[in-house]
Amino acid sequence: MENPTDDGNDGRYPDGCPVLTPFPVTDEEIAGGRASWPWLPATILSQCGPDEWELVLEAPGAIKAAGDGTGDDLYPVVFRDRSEIRLPDPAVGELREIFFREHGDAVNGRDEHDLDQLRWHWDTAYLIHRLGGRWVAQRRDSRETISSDTAAGLLEAITRDYQARPVARRNGGGQ
Repeated sequence: MENPTDDGNDGRYPDGCPVLTPFPVTDEEIAGGRASWPWLPATILSQCGPDEWELVLEAPGAIKAAGDGTGDDLYPVVFRDRSEIRLPDPAVGELREIFFREHGDAVNGRDEHDLDQLRWHWDTAYLIHRLGGRWVAQRRDSRETISSDTAAGLLEAITRDYQARPVARRNGGGQ
């Protein structure tokens, strides 16, 4: 559906639409080339061609201090064609809300503590959830998923996965 305020936007990615786009944060990612760049959150500013959009990056690792003493942050603006734009997965909060509405509050206090600990240490590399009886981690780079029946099992699986193939880390988290 086209937004009437989007002059020249065909509606595939309306102005203001949250998306994901590849962007290098570390020197290693820059050196590794576009194929190694992590997909980071951004917002569509405008469509500037038949298959090109202007986006502003909003990921903590991409945002830099202005360096002019104002305390302002600089948000990178990039141009991307549709091959480098993805709609984000549903928010974790939305998924949890759907699950709990359908299955009740299956996560107890200890599980919440374990979930918080896993996220604190690994959130910069993995999306981590507890849905039903499964502990699930999704790599932030490739979106591959690993899971276990226990928090300890997921921690072991994440550690093995990360050692075998390190995930590009974004800023934040405790590790």
